[in-house]
Amino acid sequence: MLSEFDRIEGLTKQAKSKLKDSVSSPLIAISFFARQEFANNDKLIGRIKKGVSSDSKQIAKISLDLLADVYMIDKSKYSSCRQVIERQTQSKTSEISQLAEEILHDFDNPIVPKKKPKFYSAYTFVVFMSSLVMSIFSTFLYDKIFIDFSVLIKTFFGVALLMWLIHSFLTRDKLVKQSETLAMSLGFGFIGCFFLLFLNFKVTDSNQYKVEYAIIEHGTNINKTRPSEPFEQPYVKFEHKGKLEELSFYSSERGLVEKADYIELTLQTGIFGYANIVKKELKTTGANSGS
Repeated sequence: MLSEFDRIEGLTKQAKSKLKDSVSSPLIAISFFARQEFANNDKLIGRIKKGVSSDSKQIAKISLDLLADVYMIDKSKYSSCRQVIERQTQSKTSEISQLAEEILHDFDNPIVPKKKPKFYSAYTFVVFMSSLVMSIFSTFLYDKIFIDFSVLIKTFFGVALLMWLIHSFLTRDKLVKQSETLAMSLGFGFIGCFFLLFLNFKVTDSNQYKVEYAIIEHGTNINKTRPSEPFEQPYVKFEHKGKLEELSFYSSERGLVEKADYIELTLQTGIFGYANIVKKELKTTGANSGS
């Protein structure tokens, strides 16, 4: 290894200026190959110290980096390595002196990740679990609002991405797990969807209006909200603004649902412009009375 160091230094000095960096680059491999071998190789350390004073700027810079590795392995044992680096701050070559100063600065100001704030994991858990509860309430609100599902998808991913960026920035120097960042982002995504629906349903204008739709299809779903006691839930389908919509009713209303020809809805516009269903009423003209 010592002979290889000498050979690469010689080739670097002879190389053309544009090739000096590429010719000297194999020495960088020493920092990976022999990092833990420095402690038992005083001759190699001596050779690296000598390399710091090389006429080749490339060799000197690589040698400074290698000496920094040696010093970090055992600061008390290799304090002489730091002394060599300190002397290079007075080098006439500006790049060498600047590199030496940067290395010393890193020695004296190590980056230590801050500890995770107390109760942070509990806070993340509470936010995520709360968001799941809100998502359940969101399903009930969704049935009462004429809103395209794609709007909720965009809201979910938009809020989740925004919170991911904000959360990553605020915790960039803290010991926070990526799984916690993900949980926090997904949680706020669900919360964002809930507040979109909740505010649209609660904050409305004062005008209510009625609209009537012809029923296109009748049917029954099996509601498994309570897996131990599933029950049948009748529904009707009708066309609203060119889209097929479905509304469910109580199981006790099944007979009325099957006979109905029209459905009358009392609507009210929410703060975000989506129509809320204030009241729904089935209308029977007699067309389905024989079915």
